[in-house]
Amino acid sequence: MNIVISPAKKLDFEHGINIKCTKPLMSNKTSVLLSELQKCKMVDIQKMMKLSDKLAQLNFERYQEFEMTADKSPAIYAFVGDTYKGLDAKSYSSDDLAYAQEHLHILSGLYGLLRPYDEMKPYRLEMGTKFGAMGAKNLYEFWGSDIVKQINKFSQKTESEYLVNLASEEYFKSVKRDELEVQVIDVKFLENKNGQYKMIGLMAKRARGMMASYIVKNQIKSLSDLKKFDVDGYKFSKEDSEKNLLVFKR
Repeated sequence: MNIVISPAKKLDFEHGINIKCTKPLMSNKTSVLLSELQKCKMVDIQKMMKLSDKLAQLNFERYQEFEMTADKSPAIYAFVGDTYKGLDAKSYSSDDLAYAQEHLHILSGLYGLLRPYDEMKPYRLEMGTKFGAMGAKNLYEFWGSDIVKQINKFSQKTESEYLVNLASEEYFKSVKRDELEVQVIDVKFLENKNGQYKMIGLMAKRARGMMASYIVKNQIKSLSDLKKFDVDGYKFSKEDSEKNLLVFKR
């Protein structure tokens, strides 16, 4: 089975891991976005991305210096956040990384879709940002069917029956469900708080990363094996689950 996850706002390009990167698969369209972003003034970026003065200046400079910057990293190590803490990619063996390269996909506003080894540079462009190019009014229109077509190619190549959605709603919206050639499995993680089960954002993000890692390290293929996920106290809840929605509680 294949997996999609969201990127993170926080980045780390000083992790000290040096491996050969692969070229992002949608680099031609990334270049189109970059050329449009480089036309933006700092105040345009600030307003569009709703950033502080400091962050607006940082991201303005990132785009102006994008081609020249020496900062680059495999995508799987560049992102820092709750999902990536759960993912814990630094613990992966060479076999884990090879499997992840074919089965784990990171959705991205700038790159469309990233494989773990794909080279990325520092950027900020959330998928929900109202920014487009080539006549598109936003990134969902800009990427169109490109992302889902690429996922379908990976599904065929890996002979996967399922796509496990461990991304946020904002990012998974960029994947056209009705064009997928495999079943989508949505996953929900609930926490027991004072006798009631609720989804807590930070915990859910970390759990998504842990499940992605569980699938990679165990090379999970079937739903029955996915339901055995029990990392960090989570247990599958049959009574709360549906055909294409798996619920885990703790």
